Amino acid sequence: MNPEKFTHKTNETIATAHELAGALISDPTGIFLQAISSTDSENATQIKNLI
Repeated sequence: MNPEKFTHKTNETIATAHELAGALISDPTGIFLQAISSTDSENATQIKNLI
């Protein structure tokens, strides 16, 4: 995939998806942290430290 060939609307959509993903990840009571908490505890701790 070459981002230079994306249309303006495609770039806007990707930017919006990026913002939504950031919001989901940064929510301390959200589904993302609940999901990673149910995985390997070492990996979950590393991911939480990145956030």
